Amino acid sequence: DFISVLEEKLDIKFNNSIRIRLMVHVGCALERVVIKDSLVYRDDKGKLDKKIIYSINQANEVFKRSINVQLSEDEICFVSEMIK
Repeated sequence: DFISVLEEKLDIKFNNSIRIRLMVHVGCALERVVIKDSLVYRDDKGKLDKKIIYSINQANEVFKRSINVQLSEDEICFVSEMIK
């Protein structure tokens, strides 16, 4: 559902390679959030595409509603880099 929301919000269709990369990264990111060991994004967040960040935040609501866990802001930045 996360990827479907992202595709809808960004009006794109990810190829299988990107879909798999996103699934693996997001699964690991959610685990890191649960164990409170999220990655830290050290690059300039201001350079990231705001539309992509907004779309990831909207897709992040899927996790909040279903499992009461959300990707951290830093993890969202890493996901953003994967799909730019």
